[in-house]
Amino acid sequence: DVLFRQEYLAEFVDDAAIFENVHELAVLSKQQPNSGNMYWFGIDIALKDDYTVITVMDKNNDVVDYIRFNHCTAPQVKENIIAASKKWKPRKIMIEENNQGLPIIHDLKILHKLNNVVGFKTTSKSKQEIVNNLINAFSSKKIRVPADDIYKSELETFTMTISPTGQPKFAAANGFHDDIPMSLAITWECVNKYKYNGQYNFL
Repeated sequence: DVLFRQEYLAEFVDDAAIFENVHELAVLSKQQPNSGNMYWFGIDIALKDDYTVITVMDKNNDVVDYIRFNHCTAPQVKENIIAASKKWKPRKIMIEENNQGLPIIHDLKILHKLNNVVGFKTTSKSKQEIVNNLINAFSSKKIRVPADDIYKSELETFTMTISPTGQPKFAAANGFHDDIPMSLAITWECVNKYKYNGQYNFL
C-alpha cells in the first residue's frame, strides 16, 4: 500500500511506517508451551549492540513468546537458542545465516544435533520478499503479536524508503532497532515454508 501510494498516487510517504493494524493485532501476552500446539522459531542474530531475537509462533499464527537479548557471545547465543528449543520443541528453527549466523547454525546442527535448524540468507531481494509477506500478514490480519510496548514500538518504527534506483529499502527509523520485525519476518517465512510439509497417504 505504501509503495503504491508513493509510486502511483504521487503521495509523499518517504520514511513511513509500513505495518498496518499493529494496535489491533498486538493483543497477546506471553504464553507457556502447550502439548496440543505446534511451534516454529525465527531468529535474527546479533552479537554487539543490536539484539538477538527469538520469535515463537504457534499453529494459529500467534506470537506466543519472544526472547530478546544483547551483548552476548556466540556460545551464549547458542545456549539461549538451545534452552528455548528444549522448552518449546519447535518443528523448525529458521536462523539468519549472514555473518555470525552461519557458524552458529553449523554448531547447532553438528555439535548439538538440532536437526530442525535451517538457515535464511538475507539479500536485498530476499529481505524485500519476507518483509512484503509480513506487511501482507498485518494488512490482512493473519497474525497476532505481543501487546508489550517494546514489540509495538519496533513494528511502528520499521520504515520504508525508496533508493535512487527506485527500489524499496526497509529498516528501522533512526535511533530505533529492527531486530523484532526482522525476527518476525523470518518466523513468518519459516511458518509458511514448513507448516504444511508433512507426508500424505492416499487411500
